[in-house]
Amino acid sequence: MSRKRYLMRFVNELLDFRLLEFNSLVEMFKLEFEFLEPPSNKPYLLLETTDECKLIQMFQRSVLGINLYEFWACETNLNSFKQKLQICDQILDERYAKSKFRIDVESFGKKISLQSKIDKIEQLDFLPFHGPIDLKNPDFIFHYMEYFGLDGNNVPEYPIQIIFGRWIAESHRKSLAKYSLKHRKFIANTSMDPTLSFLMCNIAGIENNDIVYDPFVGSGSLLVSAANFGAFVLGTDIDYLLLHGSAKPSRFGVKHRDQDESVRANLKQYGLEDRYLDVITGDSSQPLIRNDFQFDAIITDPPYGKRESRQRVGTLKANPSIPIEATHYPSKLEYQIDDIYNDLLRFAAKNLKVGKIILFWAPYSRKPDDQNHHPRLKTYSLIQTKTDADVQNLSELFREKFQHNSLKFIGFAEQQLTYFRNSLCEDFSNGMENNLSSIENHLSSISNAESEYCRKSKQYWENVSPTVSGMLGGCTSVHNDDVRESNRLLRNIFKKLSLNNLKTPLRALDCGSGIGRVTKFVLSKHFDEIDLLDRSVKFMAKAKEYLNEDYGKIRNEFVQSMQEFEPLQDRYYHCVWSQWVIGYLTDEDLKIFLSKCSKIIDPDHGFIVIKDNVAKTDKFILDESDGFVTRSEKKFKEIFNQVDSLEVKFIYEQKRLPKSLLPVKMFVLKHKKSPCSS
Repeated sequence: MSRKRYLMRFVNELLDFRLLEFNSLVEMFKLEFEFLEPPSNKPYLLLETTDECKLIQMFQRSVLGINLYEFWACETNLNSFKQKLQICDQILDERYAKSKFRIDVESFGKKISLQSKIDKIEQLDFLPFHGPIDLKNPDFIFHYMEYFGLDGNNVPEYPIQIIFGRWIAESHRKSLAKYSLKHRKFIANTSMDPTLSFLMCNIAGIENNDIVYDPFVGSGSLLVSAANFGAFVLGTDIDYLLLHGSAKPSRFGVKHRDQDESVRANLKQYGLEDRYLDVITGDSSQPLIRNDFQFDAIITDPPYGKRESRQRVGTLKANPSIPIEATHYPSKLEYQIDDIYNDLLRFAAKNLKVGKIILFWAPYSRKPDDQNHHPRLKTYSLIQTKTDADVQNLSELFREKFQHNSLKFIGFAEQQLTYFRNSLCEDFSNGMENNLSSIENHLSSISNAESEYCRKSKQYWENVSPTVSGMLGGCTSVHNDDVRESNRLLRNIFKKLSLNNLKTPLRALDCGSGIGRVTKFVLSKHFDEIDLLDRSVKFMAKAKEYLNEDYGKIRNEFVQSMQEFEPLQDRYYHCVWSQWVIGYLTDEDLKIFLSKCSKIIDPDHGFIVIKDNVAKTDKFILDESDGFVTRSEKKFKEIFNQVDSLEVKFIYEQKRLPKSLLPVKMFVLKHKKSPCSS
């Protein structure tokens, strides 16, 4: 069988895990291949193999991949690219001559307009494809990609590489939306994000009918992912109340858990109950599993943050006695982090099959404690987390301490994953730190509306119901207080700017309007004419029904994203309102949007309101399920100050929200020449 060339397109995130997942899947599916160019931080890998079937199966397991293409041509300039494409063997395949087809255009590292994409398709008119163009149901999809590099601050005028190929498969990534924590029956304070859960399963090489164990099971996020891949799952946890659905609810605004909340209910929700073995209330510091029983994989996320207590059964009494009683609640002691990992490694040395993998999370410390080791384990893989010097020292430390001839061991952490975990735990006890520059670089690299996070947010909102509950992520309890404080803010602004004395119609633009919740309960109370801006056709269609009699104030509906928004000429607004939506914009896109808004608000009486969550510290918080970034107040001000025509006039904090929610602030921006006082 002849060798064919392929391109694997990946998301531009979790870069340190890309090859780790790739190599694990290659080993799992026993794929023989060769790289066409050395792996790098580019958003794709180029390889060749004789077994397309195995390659497709492997790629369909990946969660960091996006699409798999048959690779046709790659050149550094357009003329050479056209020449190369015209003579490639695949172009002569008779299947493409009269079949329905579509050509997708992608630009990585540089934003290009829709018209530019059309122009690039038209310059491929030499392709011998004479069948009808079908954008919805094509027989074949071809992909044209321009790669401009990874440095968003120094984008070249011309692409570094131009690539063309035929789409053949998509990854497992789209299914992650189904497993979103926002819709899961049973969650806890630190339930593992689906992306990370599925990634761990792939790295651990979990296959159908494997028996997988999580000794710190919590709400069972890792077991759900393992069961999805066909494994039988078992877990333990010391938290009796949590496992029995009696612990304090973790969702915002929810006072009581449902009676049927459990790990088993989660598996039942996804049709995986037949993969459920059991979840045991037990102490992982004590032997719970027979020594002669071995697992195919052990995956876990031990407690180490402030949001999850570390406990084991024990007492400080010299001669404790256990009373004889029908119900006994044993006393507990703090479970030291060193002991957690020592016990975990001792357990793995006995109860993990030879050649199989234990995978866990651990807090990074610049001064690793010398006591964390087991003489029968050796390091299998260690991912860089901090400076090269730190990692080199840590790698040497692990090599010295983990010695085992037949047990593969992976302990991994990584900057962005550490950050995602930090957003849940806020702080770690052993000196865990967020690397803000890494996150800033990551955000700045997302430079166009079709970025992975934009696709992720689109995918998330496509599955959201067009209701108030859907708009608020199920947190409907905040609606009344949110509306009350927003109306109070507008009354104050109207008084400061004497807007009630104006004789012209008062206009507002509702950005990220959804079904029109803010328009209905806030903007329609103060303005005569309102325009809606939202990229969802579904939400915009629902708005007419939802707004009912208030729909009479709607003048224009812009079915566009905020990045794509093009205002109408000579139409000015007295208010541009954006609430809980700009977290989907990169810093650069936000500045561009604000610059556009500065040109369409009334020079004397116009203002912009940005209402959004703010991080409690200078750290970013990234919601991996939909790509929403929560910025700090300092970061907001930094961005606002970079828009020359605007300035922050005052900041108002939302009152009466549950303490469990992040703070919500309303930033009021106006033209710098405006006389509005602070």
